[in-house]
Amino acid sequence: MSTLKALGTDLYRGISDVLFIFSYPRSLRKRLTLLVAATRICCKFFLARFFVFSHERFLGFRIAIDDYRGFARMFREIFVRRIYYFESSVPAPRVIDCGGNIGMSVLYVKWLYPHAHIDVFEPAAETVRHLRETIQHNMLDDVVVHHVAVGGADGELELSVPRHRGRSGGASLKGVFGDDAQEWLVERVPVETLSKYVKEIHPDFVKIDIEGSEGEVIQELSDAGVLAEIPEMEIEYHHGKATLSFGAFLQTLERAGLRAIIHGDDVDLPIFYLKKRKHYHSMVRAFKT
Repeated sequence: MSTLKALGTDLYRGISDVLFIFSYPRSLRKRLTLLVAATRICCKFFLARFFVFSHERFLGFRIAIDDYRGFARMFREIFVRRIYYFESSVPAPRVIDCGGNIGMSVLYVKWLYPHAHIDVFEPAAETVRHLRETIQHNMLDDVVVHHVAVGGADGELELSVPRHRGRSGGASLKGVFGDDAQEWLVERVPVETLSKYVKEIHPDFVKIDIEGSEGEVIQELSDAGVLAEIPEMEIEYHHGKATLSFGAFLQTLERAGLRAIIHGDDVDLPIFYLKKRKHYHSMVRAFKT
């Protein structure tokens, strides 16, 4: 019975993903190319239980991998479900990417807008190394890497880094994060406020996925008077870790004149399972109306 449920879930996901791909506001050729890439990566996702895949080529990009199943999940979330999609009226939008990980979100923005200017922030030393490899291997122009964490104030804090998650990130300034019991390493990292970069860059889009520090960052942007200057944001809010309550978080966005839409929350998991979890996240799209 459990096998049938799993097959049913996979079938539902597959059909849903195809519909997502063909609803992309891009050319038919680009949608078909994405469908081919998604099909191949899906097949290798299952084969990764038995084989090791250290690299992947897709959509004209190349990336090094030490956890293929983790990569496939990121690909589905970012390229197929397009959680970071945004419309731009200019061919070279300015983007701030907080929590760059190994560069999948950077590749996505460059796939949408090849001439985009991207400032990407990532605090974990090993992850930054792989992020820079991704940028160099794909010869990406106009991408600046900031090896710092973003937070509520300038300074220095301890960053908890999962020992066995390899290149897939998950580092947090909030201590051990998640429901697993894996070992964690601690790094001392510089922390900077985001408002100074917003004032300098004037971004068209801001992505924030920083494992629990999003509350302080949004509050600091509000206090600095620049939150209202950001036209569109995608924020991953981590329940159980963020210091700003979810209600206060949404109110801060609304006070800045931003409309907030909660559009995702571990969407493939049933609600009875989520209710038992201590830590989970909500995807929030905030934008000017």
